[in-house]
Amino acid sequence: MEKKGPQVLTRRSFVKAASSTGVALSLPMTNLRSAYAQGAGRAGVLRVMPQADLKVLDPIWTTAAITLEHGYLIYDKLFERNAAGIPQPQMAESHTVSDDRLTHEITLRDGLQFHDEAPVTAADVVQSLKRWGQRDSFGTQLFAVVSGIEAVDDKTVRITLSEPFPGMEMALSSIRGNPPFIMPARVAETPIDEQITEYVGSGPFMFREDLWRRGSLVVYDKAPMYVPRDEPQDGYAGGKVAHFDRIEFVYIPDYNTALNAIAAGETDIWELLPNDYVPVIGAMPGVTAVRGMPAYGMFRPNSLFPPFDNPKARQALLHLIDQRELLTAITGDPEFFEVCPSYFACMGPYAFADEVPQSTVDIDRAKALLEEAGYDGSPVVVLDTTNIAALHTASLYLAQQLREAGMNVDLQAMDWGTTISRYPQKKGAADGGWSIFATYTSAVDTVSPLVHRYINSGEKAEPGWPQDDTVEELRTAWLATTDEAERVSLAKALQERTFETVPYIPWGQFYTARARRENIENFYGEAPVPIYWGITRAG
Repeated sequence: MEKKGPQVLTRRSFVKAASSTGVALSLPMTNLRSAYAQGAGRAGVLRVMPQADLKVLDPIWTTAAITLEHGYLIYDKLFERNAAGIPQPQMAESHTVSDDRLTHEITLRDGLQFHDEAPVTAADVVQSLKRWGQRDSFGTQLFAVVSGIEAVDDKTVRITLSEPFPGMEMALSSIRGNPPFIMPARVAETPIDEQITEYVGSGPFMFREDLWRRGSLVVYDKAPMYVPRDEPQDGYAGGKVAHFDRIEFVYIPDYNTALNAIAAGETDIWELLPNDYVPVIGAMPGVTAVRGMPAYGMFRPNSLFPPFDNPKARQALLHLIDQRELLTAITGDPEFFEVCPSYFACMGPYAFADEVPQSTVDIDRAKALLEEAGYDGSPVVVLDTTNIAALHTASLYLAQQLREAGMNVDLQAMDWGTTISRYPQKKGAADGGWSIFATYTSAVDTVSPLVHRYINSGEKAEPGWPQDDTVEELRTAWLATTDEAERVSLAKALQERTFETVPYIPWGQFYTARARRENIENFYGEAPVPIYWGITRAG
């Protein structure tokens, strides 16, 4: 029998195949034969199909959204942001600032307890912030000007600065990145290059480690010792009231099985469904699709190792991506995406999208830049996250474009939990590491130099580890000024520089899709990280 060679996938055929709906409108509503399906629909249990399997439990060690969800369930923070994005006191009762803006004192509110019933003290806060300040983008910016942090007494934290830091409450209410969750001091003493091994929280739910089934089930029980604030919930801020006795994360990687589960009422919320399932959900009784967070996509190269340690090789990537083609393949609907070639989200004030190179493909230019970079044909390892539809589609597209540019692509399939375990490793492809991967973050996390951690350089950088002193100088200058005209000028200069250094390749903005049973109310669908306090079940 004649053996056929590998089929060549063109950009045109890729888009046609990826954007076609392969889901039948009529699916059998079979019951899931598993332990977690028993007792479905009980009033006290909310069943959620999360976007990924929970594998990493330390929200200061990784920025993975599933780990942050875990963090928001079991921990609390000094400040939280309301629906308008304005920081509000959460664990804090008050925050005072000296006239010279160099001394901040934060007093804790009464009744704060950890899940082991020990009181939350200022010493716990100090140690938690110290660890957070070594990892998070916002935290490293803040701690660069912290000259002292101490517990004045059991309820008062004093932070002394070497120069004013106007974003103090914004930093302490960070939603994404590594949020400054408050842990017991003994846990927060864990070295930053190690993951915590004890999960005693300070928030509205308790993690049931004894019921954790890796790859299938994560359980959280309502924390009876948690005292919510009196104010109504407003975004992440206000009273974190747990209306369910238990939250169960039921991980179902197969999309058709997940669709059956929510249609049959065996689960209540589907966090991240493929966009081409939206019309299917819309045709189902008792289920509704909601538009999720505005997301900002990027391809993140490994800037420490060949071939992408050479900026010419990274610049070549800019000539391989047609955002409209890729976003059409991912969403299938122009209402769900926006072409955005800017290094700052196009929903923000510093996008300057009309002043940057447009998202067009020029294979010849990419090849020329790779030749200038000295690319020698060595394998390029692309981490392909197969269980998140948008990332899988983006990875396939990237791999095809790299091949068209003459690169030797090693596409390695894995789930998101494995991806987030791989990408913090500072290894090149030749040593079992990686070269590039697709990811996305909430668009609100990329609107300005204040919050955009993916343009960080050097020791502050996210995995990918770009190195450029000019970027850090421009960013530091932006943070130091309060003059908006100067900020606009610096942001433009920063964006011009990033198109030279290419810390990542933007692939546009799009909206994720989520689904819920229609009897689930008060679900904050557009939250950058889903939250599960405040949700109720009608009837």
